[in-house]
Amino acid sequence: MEQILSNPETVEVGSGTTFIEANTVPMSLDHIRRSHIIPVFSKDNEPLISQTKFVSAVQDCVHSYFESEVISEPEIRVSHPIKGRVPDACHKAANQLLESEKTVYYERMIFKIDVPLEV
Repeated sequence: MEQILSNPETVEVGSGTTFIEANTVPMSLDHIRRSHIIPVFSKDNEPLISQTKFVSAVQDCVHSYFESEVISEPEIRVSHPIKGRVPDACHKAANQLLESEKTVYYERMIFKIDVPLEV
């Protein structure tokens, strides 16, 4: 799975606790925003919500609700990569693809946002 991450980025873990590591890899929100495709529903090819929009929407809600708290950046883990390519590279052999012609989407994503509340 690591070869799919062309430029893996360092992702800092918020709480230091184990967070569903199993067969997942850490991923930054910025990396997903820049490098991943937006999935579609296979039945009718309608676009689904992008992973970055979903995480960002939840993050905005958390920041809005817990205004006075220091909130961590989302800790994101992904698995089940689906490799793809841009349409212009449709007829190229896989070993001839340029990095700019490759796409990836991770079928599964989980994230958490730590909100340390004072008791």
